[in-house]
Amino acid sequence: MAENYIVFDIGGTSIKYALMNDKAEFLMKDSFVTRREDAQLVLKDVADTVNKYKDEYQLKGIAMSIPGSINVETGYVGFMSAIKGLTNINVKEYMLEHTGLEAEMDNDANCATMAEQWQGGGRGIADFCCFTIGTGIGGGMVINHRIHRGHKYMAGEFGVMLTQGIGREPFGANWWSALGATSMLVKRASEASGEELDGEEIFRRAQSGDAICAKEVNDFYMANAIGIFDLVYSINPEKILIGGGVSAQGDALIKGIEDKLREIYPDVLDLVTIETCQLKNDAGMIGALFNYLQRHGLVA
Repeated sequence: MAENYIVFDIGGTSIKYALMNDKAEFLMKDSFVTRREDAQLVLKDVADTVNKYKDEYQLKGIAMSIPGSINVETGYVGFMSAIKGLTNINVKEYMLEHTGLEAEMDNDANCATMAEQWQGGGRGIADFCCFTIGTGIGGGMVINHRIHRGHKYMAGEFGVMLTQGIGREPFGANWWSALGATSMLVKRASEASGEELDGEEIFRRAQSGDAICAKEVNDFYMANAIGIFDLVYSINPEKILIGGGVSAQGDALIKGIEDKLREIYPDVLDLVTIETCQLKNDAGMIGALFNYLQRHGLVA
């Protein structure tokens, strides 16, 4: 008989949650607003939601995807979290005290990566990288079939990789996130055109021959190609998966990046396969559940 769990994908704007069984089947999904100004309110809202469903669904545990560097052993959230005051709170202890259930958690990008490993484009692959392009760039890596978290649980922070030479101002202007994130593409194209554009419109105009948008998209592809090039030669993954809203561009996105990789060094494409992620908006919850099950020895 399948066991039931409650899973949370905690974001800076909203918290998505679902009741799922150990076969990764969704029983229900919902969301509520993140009261991000106070971590205690966020945790209270999560605990209250758990208690609402705990008895009716005979929940076995809590699985969480959280922004920031997460010590998966202790349950402490390190720095770089989008939730004010969440740093240095032991989330595992809080959930056990307020719900009576054990909780497991990991970084949101790691959860998305584990989702692809379990149910998506990374199934059966020993070594792969997964990253999302959005407000910034963040990702995760699976090495020898296991998520790689690193010494301080910060592996996969690809967005701070340098993709241009030093000396650019302000600080961080030469990071992969500053040059390859969708938010920065929108900012640059809007400033250059004098119009408020969104990502979808920028790609549409670029494909229609708009010179301004075509240049910005070209630079966007190159920035991401440089980042991917570095991943290929530092980690040597079999596959790289790209997620985030821009992945809706599908084959056009992959072709644009691959064309730039050929300009850099054509042979790199003999070493890796590049695809878009399969699981989209549910990835954080699916990966959080996989992390819980794996840490409790319920999946390999």
